Amino acid sequence: MRCRLCHTPCTPEEVFCPHCGSPVNLPGALIDDPPPPLKALPAPKKRPHFRRIFAVCAAVCLALTLIGTLSYALTRPPRFGETRWIFAYVDDRLYSLSQDGQAVRLTDSRPSVVRYSLNGTGLLWQTESNGIGLCYEGKTISVTHSASADQSALSFDGTAAYVTTAADLYWVDMTTGEERLVAEGLAQTSYLALSPDGDFLVYNDREEQVWLSCRGGTPELLEKGMLPIFVSQNGEICYLMDADGECLYSLRDGVLTFLTDSFRNFCTNRTGTELFYGSEEGLFFSRNGEPFRMISQEPCDFATPILPTGCSALVNYFYIYDVSTLVGLPVSCLTLKSNGPYDIQGYTTAFVRLEEDGVVPLAQCPGNAFCHLSADGETLFYTDGPTLYSCAMTGEAAPVEVLSVPDMEAGQTLYALFDDRDTPRFLWTGGVLSFCDGDSITPLTETSQTPSLDPAGRGVYALRGGEGEGYTLTRYDWSGNAVDCCPEIEVTIPVYILGDGLLFSDTDGRDWYLDETDTLTDLSRLSAWDGSEQEGM
Repeated sequence: MRCRLCHTPCTPEEVFCPHCGSPVNLPGALIDDPPPPLKALPAPKKRPHFRRIFAVCAAVCLALTLIGTLSYALTRPPRFGETRWIFAYVDDRLYSLSQDGQAVRLTDSRPSVVRYSLNGTGLLWQTESNGIGLCYEGKTISVTHSASADQSALSFDGTAAYVTTAADLYWVDMTTGEERLVAEGLAQTSYLALSPDGDFLVYNDREEQVWLSCRGGTPELLEKGMLPIFVSQNGEICYLMDADGECLYSLRDGVLTFLTDSFRNFCTNRTGTELFYGSEEGLFFSRNGEPFRMISQEPCDFATPILPTGCSALVNYFYIYDVSTLVGLPVSCLTLKSNGPYDIQGYTTAFVRLEEDGVVPLAQCPGNAFCHLSADGETLFYTDGPTLYSCAMTGEAAPVEVLSVPDMEAGQTLYALFDDRDTPRFLWTGGVLSFCDGDSITPLTETSQTPSLDPAGRGVYALRGGEGEGYTLTRYDWSGNAVDCCPEIEVTIPVYILGDGLLFSDTDGRDWYLDETDTLTDLSRLSAWDGSEQEGM
């Protein structure tokens, strides 16, 4: 099966997607069929209507930002910067929790749409009764006009938001609450593309004209008959698709350049100046809006750069990578070799190093392999069946066997968790967590949820099965020693990392937060503060 958000092959037993970290054990979080094969052609060619596909993908991404089927829902931890605020649901109300323990009640009912800034300071939501709402650093921002949250955008730093009404577009300064009318007469379904720095917005009107606005300023007409999908840092390069959603173009200095008609696997660095995509024709690369050029003829159904943890985020429905350049990075390329029923083992994973004039092969293995890039970017770790390998990123790429797990079941993926020295200390095979001490591997416990690294760097968290329906939350240090964090609480799956702590529910449905000092807070007993009076929950 495949993660609906990023299309990485995975199984419901994995609980979380190994690539993007989204829950995969929820209804609808996995899809059964692989994405359609990609084709890279030198000129435009009629393809199925992409606007509908794009709209569906957008709806899926928005739906996955809520975990409505769980006993609680939670905004995912930001991938960039430090989290300063925690947004959580308690008793179907949305709260903003500050680090000093103060809770601000934002809604009286569960929102249908939630978006948050990647640095954890800004939040945008919508409820059926209260309409759209905004929050910046714990302070709510009132919106004068009735707007739609599913056609809105929030800047990277949370300081600005673009919200749309039935036909109008407004810019909101989240720090002051100032509103500014940007445009009237929008299309019924607006395409909003916000630059990674949050300053430039590209949007379309009902006549499919593309406009550019800088922080709510007077819009500038860019192109006609197109739809925006991405705009680079400082608004220099705009990526557009044609009105039929069939082809991808770049627009720079008023020059429109055809790029490709196959761009569903669209990867870009954070500034938006470099992009690459994979197709059945090969791997293609573009810089500064130039036409894509083929750098590898090896087919791939899905390609993504491999980066250290915390260097990627989902913005405008595409992955944005926190690097200045994609060149020199390792890339994971998955290719489906068989034409039969979908099977993860029908895939081959190739690891290559992306260069300006081509790719350097690093390794290749069957199935969907786990991979990890060292903090210095010099060593790539990956799994091939029960074996963990390392591979130097410079010079000759010769894989070196690090360790091998005996008696691992066929079809399982081996995951490794590394300490701050990039030494593999814990191994997980989808059911058993083991401790690795050099060549020695010692089983620790059975756990069905993917173990999580402690944000404070003290080891990993795992859920051990207990006598009741719940689990015991246990932290294992880098020596393999176990500490039960809250033995009196039966924890339910899943457990979420947020900032420097964990948020989870118990078997009675109560929500708890465990911070980096091992202080346990019962969220259901917090006092709510609405700016004027204290109110018990």
